[in-house]
Amino acid sequence: MRIAAFLLASKIHGENYVRALSKRVSSCLNSYTDIDVFNLVSEEIAGVNYSGYEYAILIHLTGGTSKIAKEIIDSLNRPAMLIAHGKHNSLPSALSVRGWARELSKGVALIYAPSLNSLCRVLNSAYRGLKAVGYLKSLNVLEVNKDGSISNGAKSFAKFFGAKVKAISYRELLKALIDISEEEVSKVVEELGKAIDLPRGVSAELKNSIRVYIALKEAVLSSGANALSIDCFPMIIEYGITPCIAVALLNDLGIPAACENDFNSLPLLSLSPLITGMPGWIANISEVLSSGYIRLSHCTIALKLGFSCLLMKHFETGRPLSISCSLLHRRILMARFSDNYRALNVYRAIVSSSGLLSSDQCRTQALVRLPSINLSEFMDKASGNHHVVIPWVKGVDESIKTFSWALGIKLNMY
Repeated sequence: MRIAAFLLASKIHGENYVRALSKRVSSCLNSYTDIDVFNLVSEEIAGVNYSGYEYAILIHLTGGTSKIAKEIIDSLNRPAMLIAHGKHNSLPSALSVRGWARELSKGVALIYAPSLNSLCRVLNSAYRGLKAVGYLKSLNVLEVNKDGSISNGAKSFAKFFGAKVKAISYRELLKALIDISEEEVSKVVEELGKAIDLPRGVSAELKNSIRVYIALKEAVLSSGANALSIDCFPMIIEYGITPCIAVALLNDLGIPAACENDFNSLPLLSLSPLITGMPGWIANISEVLSSGYIRLSHCTIALKLGFSCLLMKHFETGRPLSISCSLLHRRILMARFSDNYRALNVYRAIVSSSGLLSSDQCRTQALVRLPSINLSEFMDKASGNHHVVIPWVKGVDESIKTFSWALGIKLNMY
């Protein structure tokens, strides 16, 4: 992926000032090897070859730049991101360009930096969103299910994102358990003990759960995959083994892993570490309370997202083993794609309490409040059950906005 970044400024603001401002912003961009910077203080755009660029970023350093921005967008014939800040009439020019582009149905989006000091941070966030799209298109997913055939959900996912999917059966996976040594299991148990207070003496149940993790990790790596989706409930019923710990540890390791063969959640599990540095967590919308809270719950949380973690029996089946943690982050996002991936709903949420709050829910739970939407409206808009919890960090909103724009999908952010 290559990106063209255009620094747009008007000489009316003073040549020395504009040069200093351009130099300041260029210093942010020069560290990226896949971004070429074009400094267009003048109104000449001839000589720029756009053919090698997938995206363009137009940075309005000053006002008086709407004309040249329109000329560049007309010449590009590809998506363009506008970046504006709160000084020197930068935002008025960017808004003029976006209004013009919308009328002509051009693929243009606008991201706003409140100050010059925040401009580099916003640029970095936008860059992470663009890189995430490239990463999703290169995903190579291993699907584990009963018969080893590629599911319809996997086919829809691969068609939309251009990713690849390979499938294996439970039988193929479980054959590998025989060859896993006690030494391998002990090493993982030792690492797990650093995050969870394990009981004295390692149970056979825990050892079996760890063997599933080792087998899944090896299956992913040996197949050349970089992500996993596993249809876990038929496996639990047939073999009496839950992959909850395996899914949690794979996400901890940086391998996006979706339980319940949920290909709808897999791209968001992949997105979270790229834009926040932390894994995502698939959560059920398990309860809407009259007190104004939503209860999230599931048994596969990555340990990096929690504290005071415990090993417990799986909720629905009572099989070994699943994970219960309290959430580390108070501010989170809840996100879900539509079934056809053409829209992405993202909800800002505040965690009130978390952990094992009830014995009749999945083992990690969180009560959350949605400050920007009432719960009846949320229930109307929710396009399905699983929502991926993404930790909120500074810049994540801009990353998600850029990610959605680059994918060409509708973003609804609440």
